[in-house]
Amino acid sequence: PGEVQRALVLNPHLSEAELVGTILDDLGIERRGSTKGELMTTLNQHLLAAGADGKTVVVVLDEAQQMTDEALEQIRILSTLETATRKLLQIVLAGQPELEEKLQRRELRQLDQRIGIRCYLEPLSRKDTYRYIEHRLRVAGLPGSVPFTRAAIQSLMSDSSQPTARGPS
Repeated sequence: PGEVQRALVLNPHLSEAELVGTILDDLGIERRGSTKGELMTTLNQHLLAAGADGKTVVVVLDEAQQMTDEALEQIRILSTLETATRKLLQIVLAGQPELEEKLQRRELRQLDQRIGIRCYLEPLSRKDTYRYIEHRLRVAGLPGSVPFTRAAIQSLMSDSSQPTARGPS
């Protein structure tokens, strides 16, 4: 919606200053300075102005399980930015199951305690997997029916953690 500003951080391998700079860049905010403190001041000023205008700022961090402890601590610091009446920043950490394991470590307990909502994605059902494959093929321009047999699609849905025996090709 128009009242939401968003930043998407796809690179989990950023220092604390690079992380804040990337958020500024994705929000379309000119960087003023290059140190972490200067970048944080710029971001905080923007968040205060956005909040005063009734806007919500959301930062989505993908592959968060690969972030360093220092970068995750920077996320915790960002999560503390608030006024007397509201949080200035909504943060979404998206990652693999290893993220939860990482957050359980003592060094990250303060960040773990600040997480208000946790969501987990389960594997797609067979029916939904078929529909997803069909949808992706249609988006890619496939006319007509799906060119794979049900058995071929079923083989995609088998437990990939189990080794499969294959003969010569």
